[in-house]
Amino acid sequence: MYAQALNRNGEVGPNKRFHLTGQPWGLHLQSNADQSNPDQGDSLFIAIAGTSKEVQLLERISKIDSGIVSASKKIVIPGATDIRGITYSSRLDMLVLTDYGSGKIYIIENAKQAFTTQGNVTPTRTIEGAQTKLQTPIDVSIDDREEELFIYVADNAADNANNNKEQGKVLRFKTTDSGNVAPNADYQFTLTPVSIHLDAR
Repeated sequence: MYAQALNRNGEVGPNKRFHLTGQPWGLHLQSNADQSNPDQGDSLFIAIAGTSKEVQLLERISKIDSGIVSASKKIVIPGATDIRGITYSSRLDMLVLTDYGSGKIYIIENAKQAFTTQGNVTPTRTIEGAQTKLQTPIDVSIDDREEELFIYVADNAADNANNNKEQGKVLRFKTTDSGNVAPNADYQFTLTPVSIHLDAR
């Protein structure tokens, strides 16, 4: 964790180091938008890669000291193979995850309430199937503006039908999509994406 990151330059050490249970892969920091309730604090959503099928939530992250950290809340996605990408919309209270191992996108509505279960959570909807063009979705971002409402997915699998000339793609789905649906839009390129961040303001 780096404080005032934009003011830093060169070789600098972190302000804090968190040692988590499991292998963290994807992170999403949700700032506290309710200035009338500063005690609510920021929330850090963490996708744990591998067979744990786990998503952890650290609340009031700025108040946590360096060291071994136990998540205040966590959920498990039954049937998941390898969760990698993660994004959250406080406006929609929607958590979106990518399953790298099985080529799926999980959408969990009423996400903050879901974390109170502290156990297995079945996604509200799953985007999967041949028409989706999903192969190995590595990361995800959400545009929750009312006139947009899209999910952007970075997929790093090569397009074998194109003689491997195209090494990755970004797919766009609607936040209401479910099942074996074609992407709303897609873009293929010669680079291999490993993450995605959407700055939609």
